[in-house]
Amino acid sequence: MAGIVTVVLSDELIVTNNDVAIACFEPVLTTVAFPSGPLLKNSLRFSFRTLPSGTVSALITGNDLPQFPSSPFHTPAIVADLGLNQVGTQIDANRVWDTPTYDATTGDLMPAFLRQTGDDGEIDIRPIAVGSFGYVGYATSDFSAFGYMQIEKLSLTSWRLVGYSYEDSGNPIVVQNLVPSSATGLGIGIGMAMTGVRKRR
Repeated sequence: MAGIVTVVLSDELIVTNNDVAIACFEPVLTTVAFPSGPLLKNSLRFSFRTLPSGTVSALITGNDLPQFPSSPFHTPAIVADLGLNQVGTQIDANRVWDTPTYDATTGDLMPAFLRQTGDDGEIDIRPIAVGSFGYVGYATSDFSAFGYMQIEKLSLTSWRLVGYSYEDSGNPIVVQNLVPSSATGLGIGIGMAMTGVRKRR
């Protein structure tokens, strides 16, 4: 299949409790329970919580892989600029990316991730209003396909998956609200100020 594939959910699926992985490039919704389920390649996982100190902690991460994985790695790269504010932007290889990091000596691969700890990190889940949306841009590790997920804020740490869209022929994809009749969420038409592959700190 080549071209844009869009999947919009009709049922509510809460995805921010670090208990479900969602496939990024499947034409039908494909999920696996985490950590009890099998490995789901090219998937994302979300963990939004409030620490006992009251600090907000958020993590968006790609899937792990066994040691010495084959290349290209079957775990996604994640757009690292503009946080969850991606509406109207184009997802392509020229964005700022967090990419999987491979250690050829040990065979270990660290998946791409975005995080928030209080005021620090690449994302911030706090300013998005309840009922509004966040968007996560992603790509295959070799940038041969691009896509994004849309999530809706139900409370500070509880968000549901609205759906996802991807372009599997290698062309860029523009992030759009998958539920156009509702509120448009954040950042329509915001420009991209940064380009390149982000190096892990």
